[in-house]
Amino acid sequence: MQQIKFLKLATLVFCFLFLFCLKTASASAAEYYVAPTGNDSNIGSFGAPWKTLQKAENSVTAGDTIFMRGGTYALGDSFVNWNNAGTAGNPITVRNYPGETPIITGSGGNSGGIYFYTPAAYIVIDGLEITSATPYSMYGMGIFSHNATHDITIRNCYIHDIKAAQAGAIHTKRQASETGGTYNWIIENNHISNIQYVGGLETGGEHGIYISS
Repeated sequence: MQQIKFLKLATLVFCFLFLFCLKTASASAAEYYVAPTGNDSNIGSFGAPWKTLQKAENSVTAGDTIFMRGGTYALGDSFVNWNNAGTAGNPITVRNYPGETPIITGSGGNSGGIYFYTPAAYIVIDGLEITSATPYSMYGMGIFSHNATHDITIRNCYIHDIKAAQAGAIHTKRQASETGGTYNWIIENNHISNIQYVGGLETGGEHGIYISS
């Protein structure tokens, strides 16, 4: 009888701890907002959004979701440099706010959309549009990784009209100096069009999706 009571008590304690951990994990995940009319000194809420995805990348943690409001995000001669990481059970998600279209656009020498580098991992990019305002003189990439990144999902994105001496929609490649390589990338339901080589580098060219480990 005592053994049965002990088992019941142990079961109740286990259930309590499980529910507590589940609630704690849910509470730790947060939603943040970015809008072209925002300000990076804001708190990133729906009513006080940040202005740039770079600010959001620097601020979020595993399990968080970044909602990008509709409109144009002009990067100029740069990328969104991303080395933040989620976890296997709690990825960081960047997605369009429902019913709206965020457009990331760059121009200049080396530019594009998002540049992932080590230790970026467990990231979901969902529902963004990435394009170029003017032809890039050298490198123009929509989603770019030249490092050992992994478990990154790109879905429902429209990447188009990128023109450069080396142009690409989605491009991953490991640097020779790094150990490991790109793996567990999921690329699904994206629309890619008009990726063009515009001259400049003898080794230039264009590609839609280029994955190398």
